[in-house]
Parts: sequence; structure tokens; C-alpha cells
Amino acid sequence: MLLMLLGSTAGTAFAKEPPAVLGWVEEVAVMNTGLTLHAKIDTGADNSSINATNIAYFLHDGIKWVRFNILNRKGEHVAMERPLLRVAQIKRKEGGYIERPVVNMDICVAGQKVNTEVNLADRNHFKYFMLVGRSLLAKRFLVDPEGLYLTHPTCVAA
Repeated sequence: MLLMLLGSTAGTAFAKEPPAVLGWVEEVAVMNTGLTLHAKIDTGADNSSINATNIAYFLHDGIKWVRFNILNRKGEHVAMERPLLRVAQIKRKEGGYIERPVVNMDICVAGQKVNTEVNLADRNHFKYFMLVGRSLLAKRFLVDPEGLYLTHPTCVAA
């Protein structure tokens, strides 16, 4: 029944284990921070985005870095610093583009630690403070569009 809902997986190369099935909303954890976020699983988005405030660029040993705070809906926050990978041009619904810094982060989804690129954005006005896109989902997860909170972020901190 589930395969009929999600479509055939024939010809798809998944990781070693069968893919976990995610609902369209899941709880995810930012590894090594103790912070969990409610995330919208968005197969229409290329990349992931996380709620970040107080974004500031700085140089560390001649390399561009980003300092920022991640906030969840409980008001819990954590300060982070990461090397800047690039600045993404994000198309706006209203037209034009907005620039967002992109960093690597370790995210726990469905008990799997995934290192992924995440763009930093003020998502305080959105219902979900993280958006999980296809680049994180690919070859790891299937999505049940009717499901909600089908998994738990049970990764063990490194």
C-alpha cells in the first residue's frame, strides 16, 4: 500500500539500508546542539533552509565564516559559527532574488545523521523553522505526503 502511495522505487539507488519514510512534517535535530526543530519536508525545494538570526560574516584564518543563531519555536536558541560555502541566490515569489549564506551542518533526520548544505534565513514568520529539501532527501528517504511526525531524531551526539 505504501509503495502505491509513494510510487515505485525500481531503479533508484538508495543507501545501504532501506529508506526511511518521512511524513510531510518531521522533528529534526541539529547535531551536537540539543536543539530540535519542526521541519517541513519539501520535495519541491532543491535545498534545505534553517531559521537563523543575527547573521554576521567574519574572517577566520583568511577564510570567510558565518556567525548566526538558530532558534526553534520554543524560543530555545544556539549560537553557531561555520565556514561560508557560498551565497545562494534564492528566487522570491514577488519577483527578484534574495541572497542567503550557505553552510554545512550535521542534521539528524529519522535517526540518520546527515551532513548537508543549509541556507540561513529568517524563518520566524513561517510555521516551520526548517525546510528539508531534495538534496538532503535524495537516496536516503521516501516521503508520505499524508504522514505527520512518522520518525524521531534519535541520533547519538559525536
